[in-house]
Amino acid sequence: MKLLLEKWNNFLNEQKTYTIQSGDTLGGIASKFPGVSMADIQNANGLKDPGKIQVGQKLKIPTSSIENEYVAATLLGEGGSEHGVGMMKKIMTIMANRSSNTGMSIYEIASFRSRGRGVLAFSYWRGKDVAKEITKWSKHSLWNKAMEIVKNKTTDPVLKDATYYFIPGPTAYYKEMPSWADPKKNSCWEEIHNDGLHIYGKAGKPWDNCLPK
Repeated sequence: MKLLLEKWNNFLNEQKTYTIQSGDTLGGIASKFPGVSMADIQNANGLKDPGKIQVGQKLKIPTSSIENEYVAATLLGEGGSEHGVGMMKKIMTIMANRSSNTGMSIYEIASFRSRGRGVLAFSYWRGKDVAKEITKWSKHSLWNKAMEIVKNKTTDPVLKDATYYFIPGPTAYYKEMPSWADPKKNSCWEEIHNDGLHIYGKAGKPWDNCLPK
């Protein structure tokens, strides 16, 4: 469990770093990070004059509260609201493991657009208006619980290093067992846990290296 929690070091508490490029302005840099203002960057780096930045200079980029809300809302959207807090903890475990395997941040995992690779897609927000969805879910009775799970970095130790989960049997998502979870099609698939509603496992490490061509 301790090792699993260490995967969260780059989320919430640890800041991102940005290296200033030619032509950059502090306002322009802030625009690259949703929810982060120019003042946020100034304060995080102790900059008295926002115009005095240099090419090659490394800036600390504070974590946006929007990132936290995005992740919490994704927890609810991915099934936590239907199956409760226990399911949300399982989802957070999957997200943490995916982040560790891909090198992507938790926020990137939550907001990822599949671009044809459905196994990587995680976000409930695909094709939807994020702002409207967050507004809707923030009124949900489990919203505060989801935020608590995010902020306390709560994961499910039973899932260990699982990076996938799916609903067994024909569903709206899979008409049959997905190829990455079929031992006949993917020699690296390892089932880790079955809670009767979902099957959890991993399909190779580094990410997806045993998926069929």
